[in-house]
Amino acid sequence: MTSDPNLLGRHVVVIGGSSGIGKATARSALDAGARVTIAARDMTRLKEAATDLGDGVEVATVDVTQDDQVADVFAAFGAVDHVLLSAGMPMFGPFEKLDLAQVRRYWDTQLGSLLSVAQHGAASMGAGGSLVFVTSTQNRRPAAMGALPAAVVGHGVEVITNNLALELGQRGIRVNSVACGFVDTPLTRGALGDRFAARTAELARSLPIRRVVGPDDVAALVVHLFRNGAITGAVTAIDGGQSLQ
Repeated sequence: MTSDPNLLGRHVVVIGGSSGIGKATARSALDAGARVTIAARDMTRLKEAATDLGDGVEVATVDVTQDDQVADVFAAFGAVDHVLLSAGMPMFGPFEKLDLAQVRRYWDTQLGSLLSVAQHGAASMGAGGSLVFVTSTQNRRPAAMGALPAAVVGHGVEVITNNLALELGQRGIRVNSVACGFVDTPLTRGALGDRFAARTAELARSLPIRRVVGPDDVAALVVHLFRNGAITGAVTAIDGGQSLQ
């Protein structure tokens, strides 16, 4: 195990930690000597992830769309140092066919949940703590590709990140986000189904990095944001150059 003084013994909470980016971040934080709690809705999947991650991992169930649950779980955590919120998936669909009630629920779920985690997470932090949110790069370039719902969320997360960085900075708490493009996660594989292999092959040919971004790539960036006390208010793209194309 390698130990970084900035994370050694620190309490890292990963919401959405049972798979994908969250699980990879939990592993990276453990490798840096942190005490890690992974949280999600499904206890069975959490226990499976904790077994895979090994010693030093605690688990907690929470539905981040329910503010009372978020408040209760952070109260149970006690003091926390760093929080990652990695949950949900971008919503797509042609504008003319959008179910507006579903879009409203999606926006409320994505942005409302983020605010809930930020409010209760920050209340459990002291100076030196940080919040990191996972969002997408859909807002980087307007496109007629059915990305409007996700693009609005991307802009919202950026505005929230910037404003909270200033407000919570008065208490010594940093706030950052990572904006992902296509990431090879179980959620992405499940969403694409039979189209997954063709899509990843296409990206491996076309992306400037000539490969697909994986959960470990994103986890490395998140842990860097936990460690680096000079970074706040940043929304950093990690998409292999996808948003440039």
